[in-house]
Amino acid sequence: MTINIAISVNEGLVMAADSLSQISAGGDVDSIHQSVEKITEIRARPIAVMINGLGEIDNRTIISLIREFEFHQYQEPAAPIRAWPVSALASNLYAFIGEKYDQAHPEKWPDLGVIVGGYSPGCFFPELYELNFAKKSLRMVIPSTQGKPTGEERIDYWGKCCALDRLYYGIDMRELIGALEIRRLTKRLIDMGRDPSEVSRKELNALLEQLHAEPSPEDEEFLDRILSVGPLMAMPARLRGMPLQEAVKFADYLGQAAIGYDRFCTGNPAVGGKLDVVAIQPDGLHWYRRKGFLKKMAYAREKAVMNDEREWMREMMGHAFRQMMGPTSNQLDKTKITELMELFGIKPPENSTEASPDTAVNGREEPGKS
Repeated sequence: MTINIAISVNEGLVMAADSLSQISAGGDVDSIHQSVEKITEIRARPIAVMINGLGEIDNRTIISLIREFEFHQYQEPAAPIRAWPVSALASNLYAFIGEKYDQAHPEKWPDLGVIVGGYSPGCFFPELYELNFAKKSLRMVIPSTQGKPTGEERIDYWGKCCALDRLYYGIDMRELIGALEIRRLTKRLIDMGRDPSEVSRKELNALLEQLHAEPSPEDEEFLDRILSVGPLMAMPARLRGMPLQEAVKFADYLGQAAIGYDRFCTGNPAVGGKLDVVAIQPDGLHWYRRKGFLKKMAYAREKAVMNDEREWMREMMGHAFRQMMGPTSNQLDKTKITELMELFGIKPPENSTEASPDTAVNGREEPGKS
């Protein structure tokens, strides 16, 4: 489990994710890690990706698969991914991870969600997409008109949402439905003359499946009454005109509330660790908070990318300079071009500074000329 949060306002998009991961063995929690990376940026794009649900596929973390996706797409500095709209990037990422997901889980489909958000080239409204691999769906979260984002101000979240449902909507419908089912299950067991504490988990699950297939009219009516007043209980959040900095603080508040709620509930926490928060605008993204080690890793990764691109630029410029130093160039042009090549760290041709063959050979005048 996890918590993913996205807040869209006029000035930008804010995305946040916690850092806790549970490792299960035989259905029980074997270990808990508190510094897992669940949100990352896409190289050289104002786009971020966050994950919820399944943590790995075939011993590869989902973040590691996103890095591999980047690696394949950025083989050339002029790669098409640089001009892709967010929708195309989300679609290609869905296909890339989906293939590995289907191979690893051909029958049983565990929950795995990937949220892609950011800005397309030349667009000033954010886009947000939910990639749900268990449901085999790719959904646009922020509405669009004629294929263009509308800039709707909104809050969305994924993962273990009970704390935020209670805080933001005033009620947690999933927990309420679960409580009604447990009440019906307990009543059914008492009517059967059984002690609920002595019934096996397998039998309880079988009875719950029966109850799912036999909805209670009384419970349905109760839920309808609750839903009718639900909008009146929702938090009156002031998203209209909210500055990006306020949206960052709001996302941080919601994330910390979800972490705190799970921390003080009974059982193993499913949300926790550091909360990473990133703010995105059309011209780039900025990390409001990111785990220190991941900052260093991101810096090293960006430095390596810059070195690769700088080397590519040297090669392209060197090729252009050598083309300019053809036989039609005079000695003065060649000298200036050689100086430029040395300035950019490009090795000039070995004969680039030799005298023109029309005027001298080995330092002497060419025979027949005076």
